[in-house]
Amino acid sequence: MLLTIVGFCAAVAGLKSPSLGALGIGLLCTIEPLTQALIVTGGLLRWNTLNYWLLIVMALHVRFVFTRTEVPSRLLQLLLVVMAGGLLWTPAFSTGVQQILEVFVAFGLLIYFWRVATDTEIWTNLAFTNGTVAALGGLVFFVRGYDLLFESSQTWGIEHAFNPNSIAFMPLCGLFSICLGMERASPRGRFVLALLAIINSGWVFLGGSRGGLVVNIFCILFILFRMKSVRLRVGFVAACLTIGISVYIVFNDRVEHSIERISLLLDKTSNARDRTSGRSDLLIGGLRMFQSHPWLGVGTGGFSWHWLRLRNGAGMGNYGIGIPRPAHSGWIRTLSESGAVGGAVHVAFVLSFALAGWRKRREGQFVLGLFVTCVLASAYVSIDLSGKGPWFLVMAATVLLYGTRPSERSSAAALGPRYDAYVTPSGRAPAANAWITGSPAL
Repeated sequence: MLLTIVGFCAAVAGLKSPSLGALGIGLLCTIEPLTQALIVTGGLLRWNTLNYWLLIVMALHVRFVFTRTEVPSRLLQLLLVVMAGGLLWTPAFSTGVQQILEVFVAFGLLIYFWRVATDTEIWTNLAFTNGTVAALGGLVFFVRGYDLLFESSQTWGIEHAFNPNSIAFMPLCGLFSICLGMERASPRGRFVLALLAIINSGWVFLGGSRGGLVVNIFCILFILFRMKSVRLRVGFVAACLTIGISVYIVFNDRVEHSIERISLLLDKTSNARDRTSGRSDLLIGGLRMFQSHPWLGVGTGGFSWHWLRLRNGAGMGNYGIGIPRPAHSGWIRTLSESGAVGGAVHVAFVLSFALAGWRKRREGQFVLGLFVTCVLASAYVSIDLSGKGPWFLVMAATVLLYGTRPSERSSAAALGPRYDAYVTPSGRAPAANAWITGSPAL
């Protein structure tokens, strides 16, 4: 609760102090899974407290939101248009509005990060802040968290029960921050961030989320690639083994639980429903909805409504019969609710980061762009588009890949003095008179 209050205070103060605002919004994105489970636990505020604030920020910078020219931003705007059109025929209008809200407020995160585009230290500060909070938060959760969640479900009812798989995106958001800020840290700072990355990777594994584990692997590979020193890589692997053994000794039951889930997924003798915890039925159901409405889908938010009325077919089990289930997959949700049109835009959005990195490969940005694409492609297999952790990575990477351009100087006043500058591909701002003198920094 204290961290949530601190995060919101910093986010509000960020209207005057951009760097403080970026740290506050990063903190809120990191602890969001536990905030929703243990603090904001009922009514309209359960999911939307942070969303409401981001809407206010977007209202204060409305011109910025609707004049974005980066390819990912344009594609995200187009996806929102497709989703908004799906409200015309959806059987679940309120659910559709909620889904649009979860995507639309991502531009509020972009505002925070774009205002600190010229602050080269902010990414390292975010890495230390979010990485530490996630590491300590994971420790508290696995020592006491499951008991707290049980007490919360007893207090607020089973309809507000927390999905343990979502806890993975607290340490994953810490890992995203470390990936973005590690290159700019000092050698000693990189060592500390590497240790935080290992600890957070351990929490992802203990969470038992197999989708989160795949994303975690991409984060570790990215960190290893960014390490230029062979000695540092060897030390990183050695630290992984040491911390891994320690975690196994202390949390033996949780380690065995995670290993069992992975083993079950790879067990070819089990049926698809058991191996995927029912996700295979959701996949088949989503594809059947797509087949019945191939172009525009069943309408934004309509997956659960159609799932209730879906008859079992070939290959489906009895998962979730008579229960309104969400798609649990961004890809399936987009394909079933927005059809081929929405699916094509979604694919283009995910690929746009790798393409942006390829265009800036001479500046060493291809690995970053490819990393974001791989994370999103794998994450949307097991989660939908609502979590703040992936949006944190998306919007921060957009700033790092695109920076600010001279064509946007007209809107600089609306975002504050830090915004009114050009950021070079290396992350350093050129001299104040660079546009006049033709500085080589450009």
